[in-house]
Amino acid sequence: MGLPVLIVGGTLLGVFTATEAGGMAVVYALLISWFVFKTMDLASLWDALKRSARVTATIYLIIAAATVVSYVLTIGGIGGWVQGFALQFADNPTLFLMVLVGVLLLIGTFLEPGAAIVLIVPMLMPVTAAMDIDPMQFAMIVILPLTLGLITPPVGVCLFVACRIAESPVFPIFRAVIPFLVAEIGVVIMLVFIPGLSSFLPTLLR
Repeated sequence: MGLPVLIVGGTLLGVFTATEAGGMAVVYALLISWFVFKTMDLASLWDALKRSARVTATIYLIIAAATVVSYVLTIGGIGGWVQGFALQFADNPTLFLMVLVGVLLLIGTFLEPGAAIVLIVPMLMPVTAAMDIDPMQFAMIVILPLTLGLITPPVGVCLFVACRIAESPVFPIFRAVIPFLVAEIGVVIMLVFIPGLSSFLPTLLR
């Protein structure tokens, strides 16, 4: 029960970054297992390290494949196509954002979010600026659909991690995730039609 408090609390308080929180959580779990519950020994530690290596290798193989796809799309001239497609919706920003959500949901199933953001955002920023779309709203609408790709096949990194940890096939876990996926898509649609949801809190903090 202390792990969520350490991870979320430490990140929100600015004590460490999200990546550093993962490392702190590992150290915390190791200390608790070894000295408090006394369930950890050298043999079980070695087994945990081997399982972590297998999960990490799985993740990086997926990311490597997604990076290759990103490179192929870039040299294939997708940038010009994306800008030309976006300009067709210059008179209707809301429709443009709805179409963008659908495209990003599709892209997120194949590309790692970081690679997709680097590929897509520079091409779309001038277009969204011309449409007078709030940058904060645009950022949220880009990030959320892409991160949903982390829990959807075929390149759902977090989904595959969960499968490895639970030692379960992909589709039973994906079926369990579907209600949460639908709820998150609903949130994204609300962000499209209610721009203030994205910007009201940063506005209060200015």
